[in-house]
Amino acid sequence: PIYQDSVITLYDQSFIVIAQNDDADNTTFSRITSSLAKGDYYLVVKPKITTSSLNCNVYFTKGANTIPK
Repeated sequence: PIYQDSVITLYDQSFIVIAQNDDADNTTFSRITSSLAKGDYYLVVKPKITTSSLNCNVYFTKGANTIPK
C-alpha cells in the first residue's frame, strides 16, 4: 500500500545528521526548516513504516537573506 507518513533526514557532505523530522505540526507530514551555508547536502525521505511505499513531494525554497559564512 501507499503510505503518507514520512520521516526525513538532512545530512551534510560528511553524512552527519543536521536535522530530522517525523511528524511536523501534529500531522503525519515531515518538515525541516533550516538555514544552510553553501555546500552539498543530502535529503533522505522514507516511509515511517518501512514495509510500504511512500507517495511524497519534496519542496526546496531559497531565502532572500544572505547566509553568513
